[in-house]
Amino acid sequence: YYCFCSTERLAALRERQKKAGHPPRYDGCCAGLDPVRSAERVAAGESAVLRLRMPAEGSLRFTDAVRGEQSFQAADLDDPIIQRADGSAAFLFANALDDALMGITHVLRGEDHLSNTPRQIVLLERLGQSVPVYGHLSLVVDDQGAPLSKRRGAPGVGTLRDEGVEPAAIANYLARLGNPVPADGLEPLDALAADFDVTRLSRRPVRFDRRQLDYWQSLALAAAPVARLRPALRVDCVPDDRVAAFIRLVQPNLRRADELNDWALRLFSRQPVLDRALEVRLRPSGAAFFETLAGLLESAATADWKPLRAELETATGRRGGALMKPLRQALTGLDHGPALGDIIHLMPADIRRLRLQQAAAIAAPGADTDA
Repeated sequence: YYCFCSTERLAALRERQKKAGHPPRYDGCCAGLDPVRSAERVAAGESAVLRLRMPAEGSLRFTDAVRGEQSFQAADLDDPIIQRADGSAAFLFANALDDALMGITHVLRGEDHLSNTPRQIVLLERLGQSVPVYGHLSLVVDDQGAPLSKRRGAPGVGTLRDEGVEPAAIANYLARLGNPVPADGLEPLDALAADFDVTRLSRRPVRFDRRQLDYWQSLALAAAPVARLRPALRVDCVPDDRVAAFIRLVQPNLRRADELNDWALRLFSRQPVLDRALEVRLRPSGAAFFETLAGLLESAATADWKPLRAELETATGRRGGALMKPLRQALTGLDHGPALGDIIHLMPADIRRLRLQQAAAIAAPGADTDA
């Protein structure tokens, strides 16, 4: 039926309902108008919207694929607009009819659309169309429990793509968001789809955790073929014959593919890698420690890490973190990274020597102590 209520009247109605503690709903003001007279008013140019007349009594029931049996009292559902005054179709009408005409059998959408479902079921039944199975997913919320939105700075898929997040990471994270996927590792799309079970989906809001997305990103990069990552390496300090070995070594430590460039500079360039804070932390090791390491690595009889490590421990009198941590820091300027033996094996000998000489100079007596 046509509704001629002005926006001012509807706004005033909502305000009265709000003050009275009632949910805002259309009061059916135009529901009893004579249809013939209404059509004449519209033909004469009067502005009107078209509303769907909902059942006045009883309840509307349907089985939600996620939430089970649902029941809405007809008295709580107002008559929704299905055509705006400018003649365009409203979402509730266009969305439902579009799905029906395309033969959509299942609709999974956010729980914020749950109240639309009984209205759309009535609409489709009135139009003689098949009603799909509806399932309503829990909303994804931020740390404050508010639904994710662009206004609150939530990242979209486009933003994540621009940040270098891998599609496989996004897919694997989303597949597990509010859904206990049995497989722990990175799964291809086909496997995720085959294992999907709507009955496992959470009925409570689920929190977006960027740390979890970063975890799947690290797995996706670690599993990526070298050829997939190679275009991200733009610095030219890595010898061609070591590029593949270099990428395989550092890719488990990547959060973005372009971090290859930072690792390349740390392992293959002659530029310093120590910041001022790290220089202060290296000084207590003493210059002799780094000089000894440089000499041993220069003359080591074997490239095998276990016997080489034993030589380093014997010569320096240090074991475990007391040996490995300052050595890693001197070579790479970082506290973390790939296995130290693999780093030493891959780094050019002149770069290793330069890094340890720089560390020895920093740790020498009388070196600048300003932090």
